Amino acid sequence: MILLRARGVCQEYVRAGVCTSVLLGVNLEVRAGEHIAIMGASGSGKSTLLFALGGLEPVTAGEVAVGEELIPYAQMRDIAQFRNRTLGFVFQFSYLIPELSAVENVMIPALIAGVKKKDAQRHATDLLACVGLSERLHHRPATLSGGEQQRVAIARALSMHPRILLADEMTGNLDAKNRMIVLDLVLQLCRQMGSALVLVTHDREVAARLHTTYLLCDGILKKD
Repeated sequence: MILLRARGVCQEYVRAGVCTSVLLGVNLEVRAGEHIAIMGASGSGKSTLLFALGGLEPVTAGEVAVGEELIPYAQMRDIAQFRNRTLGFVFQFSYLIPELSAVENVMIPALIAGVKKKDAQRHATDLLACVGLSERLHHRPATLSGGEQQRVAIARALSMHPRILLADEMTGNLDAKNRMIVLDLVLQLCRQMGSALVLVTHDREVAARLHTTYLLCDGILKKD
């Protein structure tokens, strides 16, 4: 079953009257439960592609669909709801809200979706237990290590059981030990939830752990 499909995705930017093409007709299919890595040189457009796949940036041309549903780039309210119920995001930095505890940060997507606070808190607590942070529920981000912060971000990204997890250099800010701990954790949770994973990375060791690796070069995406 094809879960995510990108067809002819192009992205270009115009700055100071100069047009720069980043993506040139990218095609990609991701099946349910599949884990893929996207590699490429710095500035090749890896993050741009991931943002397009997740509806964080509108595309210049082409389309992206999750299942049979096209990402509604033009409708801001619709696309926010679409992302919340369909996609999870993890970035190089955790982007946790500093004033909130770990459990409160993980609760946010469920609360946005209208889940009752009590139910959202129970689910967030269970997820933090899954990532080994039962003893850190009420700690704020500043009191957590970098690896712990990233695990909170992973729990938050998976809180709505997304069909697809999109990860942009998820392990890029971690040391070698924590890099593999976080990767193993994400792969395990994605398998348990049946979520597909699309991960942008510059790390060959990380990419080797996934099912398929693609290379983005000169705006074209090809299997490595």
